[in-house]
Amino acid sequence: MDFSIVALLGVADDASVWSNILSVIWRVVIVILGVNMLVIVHEFGHFIVARMCGVRCDKFYIWFDAYGFKLFSFKKGNTEYGLGWLPLGGYVKMLGQEDNPGGIQAEIDRAKLERTEKQDELSEEEKHEQDAKIKELENQLYAPDSYLAKNVFQRMAIISAGVVMNIIFAIVCATLAAVVGTPETSAKIGYVAPGSPAWTAGFQPGDEILAIGDDHDPIFSSILVACMDGKELSFDVVRPGYKEPLNLKVTPKVEEGGLTPMIGVGPVASTDLAEVDDNKPYGLILSKENYRQLHETLSVLKGGERVVSMNGVPVASTSDYRRLSRLYIDRPIEFVFAPTVAKRGKPREIDETKETKTVTLPPTKAPDVGVRLTMGEIVAIQPGSVAESVGLISQEVDENGTITRHGDVLLDINNEPILDPVTLPYKIFDLSGKETLRVEADHKTTAQRSIVLTILRDGERVDVPVSLPSCAPYYGFSNNRGRMAIGSLGLAYEVKPYVAGIDGTVSVDASPLGGKITEITTLLPDLGSDVSDSLKEDYKSITGKKVGSGRVAEVTCSAKNSDSEIITWFSSTLPLLPDGTEVSMKVTSLKGDVVEVRSKVKRDGDAYLVERGLLFGVDAVYRRAETFGAALSFGVEKTVDSASQVFVFLRNVGKNVSAKALGGPGMIVGTAYQAAGRNDGVFLLFLCLISANLAVVNFLPIPVLDGGHMVFLLYEMITRRKPNEKVQIALSYVGLALILALMFWVIFLDIVRYCFN
Repeated sequence: MDFSIVALLGVADDASVWSNILSVIWRVVIVILGVNMLVIVHEFGHFIVARMCGVRCDKFYIWFDAYGFKLFSFKKGNTEYGLGWLPLGGYVKMLGQEDNPGGIQAEIDRAKLERTEKQDELSEEEKHEQDAKIKELENQLYAPDSYLAKNVFQRMAIISAGVVMNIIFAIVCATLAAVVGTPETSAKIGYVAPGSPAWTAGFQPGDEILAIGDDHDPIFSSILVACMDGKELSFDVVRPGYKEPLNLKVTPKVEEGGLTPMIGVGPVASTDLAEVDDNKPYGLILSKENYRQLHETLSVLKGGERVVSMNGVPVASTSDYRRLSRLYIDRPIEFVFAPTVAKRGKPREIDETKETKTVTLPPTKAPDVGVRLTMGEIVAIQPGSVAESVGLISQEVDENGTITRHGDVLLDINNEPILDPVTLPYKIFDLSGKETLRVEADHKTTAQRSIVLTILRDGERVDVPVSLPSCAPYYGFSNNRGRMAIGSLGLAYEVKPYVAGIDGTVSVDASPLGGKITEITTLLPDLGSDVSDSLKEDYKSITGKKVGSGRVAEVTCSAKNSDSEIITWFSSTLPLLPDGTEVSMKVTSLKGDVVEVRSKVKRDGDAYLVERGLLFGVDAVYRRAETFGAALSFGVEKTVDSASQVFVFLRNVGKNVSAKALGGPGMIVGTAYQAAGRNDGVFLLFLCLISANLAVVNFLPIPVLDGGHMVFLLYEMITRRKPNEKVQIALSYVGLALILALMFWVIFLDIVRYCFN
């Protein structure tokens, strides 16, 4: 057995190979059937209504009999029913049906002209063939069982039947999903991007969204849809420690390099470990020795366990987990996990019949390479924050991105220079006394620590006394396009990819001070094949290579596209690298020379990461109907929501939404494959979404689509005459060109996503 093939299919090579292969085959079959059903029900709608209207249907095929090949067929009445060999949907062929109806008359005229002009040259047999062809074409136009012979209302019913069936199919899928039970990502905030619209508006990790405008039952995807119009949104949120819901207003915007307007939030994790084949350790490569220690410590966990306490303090929610993780960030944490049991379509429940598991994990030190980046200006300040109260100033830019006012630059804390802007959030977090175990109901605490910030403002140093709150959000080393945040101060600042300092562990040929880092090359040693699957995935995501090759992987990060790529390497990639990893940086000096800076990853500082190597699932709300009426109501609601999402997306493409955000068949099949592996209603909800999408897109007023045909029929109904054939033919060619261009575009996007990212 070639285990590399198994790995390509996403199968764990330490599991039962045949069992996993059968699982993959089953998922592929489910995807093929599900995706094809979307087209089959559409064509069945045309077929059944056409028959009800007395139209002769020559063919009804599941899959396509391309080039005349088919798996089997049979004829009943005038209709040939069959199963083609190409599994890409299906089709129905009606007598007189043409995407270009005017083409039939044009073909008749052409055939008659040819018959007349070549009358003396044609044999009797050829004349009979020409006459038969003309008669067949005229039959399509004038036969009583031809599509074209039906009145305009009947043809409207036939054309719209496919879309109606897609809507009905979507409702059925969503209704069945509600019967089975299905999880949806909850509208709780787990991440707020520093300096983003949500951050500036005052959103915090742990906020639970109760309503978005008039939507009083949102899920996380509701946020993404609501943002597409780019208009100001009103959020009602519940925040731990507050008695009453807060109302926050925020205007989404398209960030540099973004595809759609966003507010800059991410979903929250649950307190249940992710259900994966190997949960340990995740997101922490560290050194091989530390890794193996973590692997051995976490080997008792199988995935799905729930955190119930940390250092003896009960954990009832993700907010508790977040708070305690930060409180004990520089100390070992004794985790107590309770095994859970999964029930189809329902949340996991603690299994009282099994014993809890205790795991103690050490603190995780932040990595360092001996190179200090340059502190940039304050770019955003939260309303009502400490930074606002002490009069700090943020940068302002106009709609063209031109700076109209420079922000303050943080220089010193208590007369000590800020050596590293990347670890500055931790230093302020540490000075504030970290977080208290109890948060008062009015969200005020008496414990405060006073510090003095020295800032650079208009070329002058200014001392600003600040009282740090003991309870404030901590964003860790989170970086958003070169911006980082200090939660206790309520400010976000830029980090610049310029060398502000180096320590004695760095090797250089010339001084790099003041120079710009343009490229970082990491020599990442192979970790060996005896590591967890999650670590293999981390390694491949960083290096693009599989673990176990025995060769050193050379990974390059460049500022060619954006300076923030360098900052992201320091804040996000560096924490994943093993100790001792060799790093080489190219720095363009003030004189324009390229200086090479050589260093190694080490962890001997006094800053810590929040992560401990645990991978949690995403927090979800479960939708499960107890009655058929409730399930049907859910199905209708989901279908309407899915169709509305398409309208919102389409009306914003080219305006607020980039055309690069479109998804092609590769994205659809990939998403379907992931959903098909679940034992709940997620795959059914996926089919609901895609079916509703097809219904809307197919009814767009574009010639060759059902919507285009409907426009011609409406014209015929209103004017009581058929559209001009030449105009109809020209518009049909334009519509076909648009559809083909769109197909090529989305396929190109799929190729770029899966082959070059």
